[in-house]
Amino acid sequence: MKTTVPEPSGPRRPRLALMGEFSAGKSTLANLLAGTDRLPVQVTATELPPVWLSATASGVTCVRLDGREVALEDDRLANVDLARTAYVRVGLGSGLLDRADLIDMPGISDPNMPPEVWQRLLPEADAILWCTHATQAWRQSEAAVWDMVPEAIRRRSLLVVTRIDKILRPEDRARLLRRLAAETDGAFAAPAIPVALTRAIAGRGDPAIWSESGADRLMAAIGSVLSSIGQGVVGSDEAGAPARLATGSPVAAGPASSAVAAAQAVVPRRIKLGGAGAGPAGSRATARLDPAQSADFRAAIGEREG
Repeated sequence: MKTTVPEPSGPRRPRLALMGEFSAGKSTLANLLAGTDRLPVQVTATELPPVWLSATASGVTCVRLDGREVALEDDRLANVDLARTAYVRVGLGSGLLDRADLIDMPGISDPNMPPEVWQRLLPEADAILWCTHATQAWRQSEAAVWDMVPEAIRRRSLLVVTRIDKILRPEDRARLLRRLAAETDGAFAAPAIPVALTRAIAGRGDPAIWSESGADRLMAAIGSVLSSIGQGVVGSDEAGAPARLATGSPVAAGPASSAVAAAQAVVPRRIKLGGAGAGPAGSRATARLDPAQSADFRAAIGEREG
C-alpha cells in the first residue's frame, strides 16, 4: 500500500526530483538550479531525508509522516528523525524555483537508509533529473531502479552526467556518451547531458565558463521539460504525457514558454542555449537492487502506473 505523503500547501507547481546514487552530485545540482548554497553537499548518506525546495514555502520546516510540521534552524537539517519525517521543506525564491519545485532525494545506494524514505515521495514528482557520476556512469543498480519508474515519468526525465571534468580526454568523454546512448536508448527524454557542476557554479557570472561546463545545455533541456509539464501534463500519466524531446537536441521544437524562460533565467546573459556536450568510459558495477526493496518500490509507485 502506498504511504500517503503530506502535500505542500499552495498551488500545484511542476516538481522535479533529483535522484541518483549517493555522492552523485544531486545536492550540488539543486544548489546550482536554485542559485544558492543552502543544501549541504558534504554529509553522510544517512543524515538527510528528501529536501523539498519551493518558492511557495518560507523558512525551513520538517514535515512529519503524520502531517505535523516542525520549524527548523538551517544548521539542523542533518539532525531530523528519518523514521518520522516525510521530507524537509525549504523556502527559497531564486533561480529555477520561480517556476518549479525541486525535490532533492537521498541516494538510492545507501544500505543504511530504508528505501521507503525516498520511495514514498517519488509519486509526487512530475519528472526526474537522474544524476550519475561520470567516472562510473549508469551502474546496474541505477538501471534496475530506473526500470521500475513509471514510463510517464521516465519519458519526460533527464540523465545528467555529473563531474564530467573528472574525465580529462575528449575521446574518453565521447566513448562514455556513446555507451550511455546505447544503454539508455529511449529511457529518457533526451540524450545524456554531461556537466561539471562545481565549475558551473563558479562560472555563473562568466558566460564562457558557464557554457564550457555544460550548464547551458542542461538549462535548455530542463526548460523543455518544464514546458511540457506546463502543457497540461502535471498529474497526468496517460494521454497528457509529452513526446520525447528530439534526440538531436535537448530542446524540443516549439515556441518558448514561461517555463523555458524560467530555466533560461539561471543562465548568464549572452549565452546561446544548446550545443553539443561530451563525456568518459565509466566502469559498471555489478550491484543489483535487493528483491525485497524492489517489491517495496513497486508498491510505492504502483498507483502512478494505474
